[in-house]
Amino acid sequence: MKKLLLLLCAMGFVLSCSSDDDPSYSASNLIGKWILISDFEDGIEYVEDGDCPEEIIFSETTYVYKEYFGDNCEDVYESNPRPYSVNGTNLNSDGDSGEILELTSKKLIIKYIDIEEEGGGTHTSTYVTTYIKG
Repeated sequence: MKKLLLLLCAMGFVLSCSSDDDPSYSASNLIGKWILISDFEDGIEYVEDGDCPEEIIFSETTYVYKEYFGDNCEDVYESNPRPYSVNGTNLNSDGDSGEILELTSKKLIIKYIDIEEEGGGTHTSTYVTTYIKG
């Protein structure tokens, strides 16, 4: 009887420690520079011409996107600072929302869905981008 009670207690402990809980992130998890390493559109890797880096730099409340270009990546396009917020796994900015699939101290993966109206219908694309901390 004692063994059965111990077994039931152990099973209850294991079941109560489920890993199915959704992660929750805060803006502080994002602060810093992130360098794009892969970009997929509808499951197909999106490759741009050249090997120049793209970055996102997060502060506590805003982010800046940088894209380098030119023969030696000497030129840079830099967006104006844009506000963002994090709610659970949702990354929100300028009315758009993405889902944080993974966020560690060295890796960030974001999924977002783009819906465009075209020709009287809609076209939906799913993007998954992966960044490493730079």
